[in-house]
Amino acid sequence: MLQFFNLEGVDIFPAAAAAVAGLRKAIDEGKVQADETIMLNITGGGMLEATAKGFVQKEPDLILSPELSEDDIIMAVDTLF
Repeated sequence: MLQFFNLEGVDIFPAAAAAVAGLRKAIDEGKVQADETIMLNITGGGMLEATAKGFVQKEPDLILSPELSEDDIIMAVDTLF
């Protein structure tokens, strides 16, 4: 994550950083050539800047236990509408 930020100026989420690290490893091992075109889904860009500007990430409106019955889940979801 830090290397991507230092090179690209964009903060990314851990899953995206793992994809970048995997690509770096594949290049280092010669499995992927440095001049090949590769697409990665890089998520999370800009969260640090947004947080610095006062934006906050919304908390979920509903969190359910996997131990709830089907009826309890339906009733809880119905409260959202």
